[in-house]
Amino acid sequence: MILRRRTIAAALISGALTASILLAACSGGSDGAGTPAPSPAGPATVASLPAGSGTGSPSASVPPPKAPGSSDVSLGDLDTKNFSYAGGCGFELPAPPIALVDGRQRHQTPAFDGHSSRATWSSSTEVTLAGRPYLVVQLRCAVGSTRYVGAHLVGLADHKPTDLGIIATGTKITIRAKHDQLAVSTAYPTIKDDHVGPTGHSSYAITMAGLTPVRLYAGEHAAQIDRAIAKLPAHGYDAGLVGISGYADDPSDTSWVVGLLDRPGRVLTAELLGGGYDSGLCWKATIYTQASEKLGHKHLAYNGNDGGTGTAIDLSAPSKATTGVRGTTDFPVTESTPGLLIPANGVVPALATATTETAANGQGDAVVTTKAPADAVLDIEHFGAASGSEYSLPVGAFATADGKIAMTGAWYNDPVDKSNAAFGMRPIVDPADLGEKTC
Repeated sequence: MILRRRTIAAALISGALTASILLAACSGGSDGAGTPAPSPAGPATVASLPAGSGTGSPSASVPPPKAPGSSDVSLGDLDTKNFSYAGGCGFELPAPPIALVDGRQRHQTPAFDGHSSRATWSSSTEVTLAGRPYLVVQLRCAVGSTRYVGAHLVGLADHKPTDLGIIATGTKITIRAKHDQLAVSTAYPTIKDDHVGPTGHSSYAITMAGLTPVRLYAGEHAAQIDRAIAKLPAHGYDAGLVGISGYADDPSDTSWVVGLLDRPGRVLTAELLGGGYDSGLCWKATIYTQASEKLGHKHLAYNGNDGGTGTAIDLSAPSKATTGVRGTTDFPVTESTPGLLIPANGVVPALATATTETAANGQGDAVVTTKAPADAVLDIEHFGAASGSEYSLPVGAFATADGKIAMTGAWYNDPVDKSNAAFGMRPIVDPADLGEKTC
């Protein structure tokens, strides 16, 4: 049976680079800002200046640019108070469309652990990155007694305004523009805060690789991003990512995992849901998609290889969500492999490495490391204590350097404390390895 479960919503962040334009400074339940981290552009100070206008019109300090070769679509004309975003502030798993009407989300998201999220519009500011226009739109979300802020980056995809992802989430966010990057500083609640207040702080830069925003932490550079990422469509980095909850006997023993919708009627996972063919158990799955769907399952099929893990779930109805492509990587990992960390809640990717180290569970799980925070409540709750697991670890996906999701599980920061590395990541099952279908 699955022992780990976890709650997701987003890990993030504080401090940044020298900045010529302050886009926004929003605070929720805390006033603590993180210490700015040095970057190639030098250290930054955090100040409070006016945010952009109410409907997305350009701020006074940033002229309304046009994307080279684009149509006459102007992001400055976009009514960001009446627009659909990919997720709210990182609470939802995965990030569904969140439509605002007059600046408010009409319906709360599905509850987890007694909490729901409802987003309201906060600010919108137009910026230029590498000669192209974008909007940084900030939403505020109430999740229980905690007030989060989620910053979304809106750009033009096929000449259409599109939310490219959540670039920051936390209780306080500061974002600055500097040449072709955004410098981000956030404060966020950690799993040790017990919802009392944010003690986590992080700083990073947002750089664009085509239509994919990527988080870069201290010492990381845009040259480390594979050129293939720039060829992905909008949200190609998390295409097909789904959340899965389920149980074998007792609904109170529900656990959560992350999977990949590889075709409309099927989801692939890295887990032996319910223990596999030998367990005699029938795991009852519910699948949550990026199209706001809640689907049941018809059949399960397990990895038929000795010692292999992974399950395929035939869905009760075809999903309307965008499908993804399964990536492949050596397992066990024989040499350190660079790739991307893909959180399950709509937060944009960060650089990551699948190492040759293995987790303590004795199953050969790969230890995946990243400089992204590994202690944020929003990355852990769906999969951790709120689901009854004894492990408080962040769970997401590892994508190969070209952006294909290859493994799912927990991630870590260097240096890794092996005594606390309860489990790691395993590869999503290869459909060619599946055995017969069962309940």
